[in-house]
Amino acid sequence: MSISCYPTASKLGYGLSPEIVDVAAQQSPDLIITVDNGIASLRSVARANELGIATLITDHHIYRLPPCPPPTASEPQPAGLRLSVQMHRWRWRHVS
Repeated sequence: MSISCYPTASKLGYGLSPEIVDVAAQQSPDLIITVDNGIASLRSVARANELGIATLITDHHIYRLPPCPPPTASEPQPAGLRLSVQMHRWRWRHVS
């Protein structure tokens, strides 16, 4: 298993965008996970789906646009923070 992090706010802006999905796709991921953003990133999730990449969105905001929520798993904060911490712990123990 390989884990990559993309701290993109400085270059590509905050949040999940189709451009960030395209950058991530260069690493051939099976899954993109956001932490505290992405709940309204419908175009980005659609782009990931086009590329065969699953998405897991963690965000403390509530998706309210009809008719249906984005095709992702959604967890309210602080679950996203816990997920991020656990992933970093795993990475430092298992990834060289």
